[in-house]
Amino acid sequence: MLTMLYGDLQPACRQAGLVVKSDVKRCKQLKEIHPIPLPKHISIFVLLAIAMVSLSGCRSAFPIRTYFIQTAQLEGLTSNAQEVSIHTMGEPTIDHFFVLGKVMAYRRGGLGAVRDLDEVRVPPREMVQQLIKPAKALGADMVIGVYDGEYRGVNVAGEYVSGLAGKLTTSAKNERVDFRVGILPVQVGMAKLSQKQYALLDRDLRAGARWFLENKGYYAPIDPSIKFQGTTQDLLSQLSSQNPDIGDKQAELLLLLEVVEEKAAVAALLDVRKVVLRATLYSRSLKKVLWDNKISQENVTGVFWIWMSKAVSRAGAIEKLLYPLPFFFRPAGSEEFSSCSPDMAKKKIK
Repeated sequence: MLTMLYGDLQPACRQAGLVVKSDVKRCKQLKEIHPIPLPKHISIFVLLAIAMVSLSGCRSAFPIRTYFIQTAQLEGLTSNAQEVSIHTMGEPTIDHFFVLGKVMAYRRGGLGAVRDLDEVRVPPREMVQQLIKPAKALGADMVIGVYDGEYRGVNVAGEYVSGLAGKLTTSAKNERVDFRVGILPVQVGMAKLSQKQYALLDRDLRAGARWFLENKGYYAPIDPSIKFQGTTQDLLSQLSSQNPDIGDKQAELLLLLEVVEEKAAVAALLDVRKVVLRATLYSRSLKKVLWDNKISQENVTGVFWIWMSKAVSRAGAIEKLLYPLPFFFRPAGSEEFSSCSPDMAKKKIK
C-alpha cells in the first residue's frame, strides 16, 4: 500500500522540486501542499459506493430470528424427528401430510424497493436452515411451501422465509390450513390508472400486507393477480352468494384491501399525501367477515422526496391498518374461529 502511494506521488514530488525518497512522511507532507483532487463525478460515485457497501454490511449484521405457531396436534405424535426435509413453494409433495403449524425465519434490514411480486427467488439457504429447529420443536419431519419474501417500509424493512410444518401420515390427514391468507386488492375509483400505475399500487399493497400478515402468524405465500372493480361490499356480496374463483383457492381466509381515497397536494415546498384504506378479513367456509378496519393516514415530505413519497405514504398506511389485526384460529373440533394476540400464539426460538 505504501509503495503504491509513493509511486502515485512521484510526479508531483518532482514538480515541487523535492527529492523523491522512500520517505512516506515527506510524501504525505507534499500531498497536503499539492492535493490531487478526483473529478467530481468520480468522487460522488466513490462515496455512494462506500455508503451502499456500509449499509449492506449493516443489513447482514442483523441476526436471523425464528418462531413457530402450533395450530394442530396429531394423536401419538412424538417430537423425535431426526431429519426435516424442505420443500419450496410449487414443489410437489408425495403422500398425505398432517399440518402441525407454521415456521418462519426473518431478519430486519435491507435497502431499495421491493422486487416485483411475480419474481420468484430461491430462498436464502442460511435462512431456510433456520426453519429446521422450530419444525423439530413441533415434531414435524417436513416443511412444505417454503417461499422467500421481503418488505421495505417506513419504519421497518426485512426479509423472511415462511413455510408449513407437516408430518407424513397414512392414517390421518389435515391438509386444510385455516391461517392461510390470500390478499386481494379491491380497485375502487381507479379506472384512470394506467397499467403501470395499477401494478405499482398493487405491489405496494400486497407486499406490505403480506409482511405484516406473516409477522402476525399467518401464512400468505400467493398473491392473486385478479383485479376486482367495485367496492368491498360488492365483492362480499359476490363471495357470500356464490363460490367465485377469486384469489388463492387454497386460502381459507381472504384479506380484501380497498383504497377508499388517495390524494396529494403540494404547498410551500411540502408534498402532503393522504391515504384512506379499508381492510376486511373474510372466511370462505363460513362466508362471513371475521375482522375489518378503516384508517386515514397523512404523510408530509419535502418536494425533493416526491419520487418516493407515494410508496412511503402507502407503507405507513398499511402498517397502521393491520396493526390491530389479531391471530384467528379454529380450536380443535370447532368450525368457528377464535382469536388471540399474535404474541400469545407465536413461540420464538432462541
